[in-house]
Amino acid sequence: MKTSQFPIIFLLICFSAVLRAQENTSVLVPSDTLNKERFKRSLVGGLSVYGLGSTWLWTQWYKGFERSPFQFYNDQGSWASMDKAGHFFSAYQESRIAYQYIKWTGLSDKKSLWTAVGIGSGVQLTFEIMDGFSEKWGFSIPDVAFNTLGVGLFASQELLWSEQRMVLKSSNSFKAYPGAMVEGIDGTVVRLEDRAVELYGSGPGARYLKDYNTMNIWLSVNPSSFIKSGKSSFPSWLNIALGYGAENLYGGFENEWPAEDPVYFLDPVIYPRYSQYYLSLDVDFTRIETKSAFLKTLFELLNLFKFPAPALEYNRIDGFRFIPMYW
Repeated sequence: MKTSQFPIIFLLICFSAVLRAQENTSVLVPSDTLNKERFKRSLVGGLSVYGLGSTWLWTQWYKGFERSPFQFYNDQGSWASMDKAGHFFSAYQESRIAYQYIKWTGLSDKKSLWTAVGIGSGVQLTFEIMDGFSEKWGFSIPDVAFNTLGVGLFASQELLWSEQRMVLKSSNSFKAYPGAMVEGIDGTVVRLEDRAVELYGSGPGARYLKDYNTMNIWLSVNPSSFIKSGKSSFPSWLNIALGYGAENLYGGFENEWPAEDPVYFLDPVIYPRYSQYYLSLDVDFTRIETKSAFLKTLFELLNLFKFPAPALEYNRIDGFRFIPMYW
């Protein structure tokens, strides 16, 4: 998952706040008929977000790497599929938020839905095309597959229920890295913490966006929405969340680097690569009733993140373990 995908989502949320401030109305409340002024604002705002996000991605991610003729790259299984989970999350959120903007203009549900599907798919396809012309990467069919799953999760729920009963969210535990020293086959020595900084950055922003060892992607399900009105004992805002994460990822496929001619190798017994599966509670902020446009904007933003709560984790190294509070 490229680092620009979260900024694009946040820019869309900020654009939502601007629309509310200008119109004294919620972007969640669509016009009854096509409103040309709203349509123009959404078009200009959406193209601005796309342009800014794509430019930011190019300068921050691709500019420092060599270009190449268009090529394909099979990265299935790399990074313990954490990047695939990120593609799943980003494509879902981009489609969901785009749908809100388009509905706000007064377009019909059907036209709004399929336009949002096109936007979510198109934004992700832009990233893949950039990958395709990069010497270090390539156009990834597995990435496209998970992009399609994310867009499909959004679209299928709108078609079935006209609401999102299952929401994708993210979180980051910000665990500390060990200061262990790793000796290379050429006799040089590096700190494992420095390898993590090289891969994921050191600041909280960079680590939240890129650190596959501390990132989690969640499928947050709202039980009350599946139960007939008046018969549910679940609060309408309470969700059950299923999470996915990974540990000890210091390279794409193996814990060895640099990729072209490895010098450093981690002992798989000491640093085993493994997946983590979570069960936890969550809050769907968008189901908390309020008439405040500011709070609705805030709740939309908060709903991108998993709410801190007790969690049950399973992984093949430790088995089951209970975590009193996990984010």
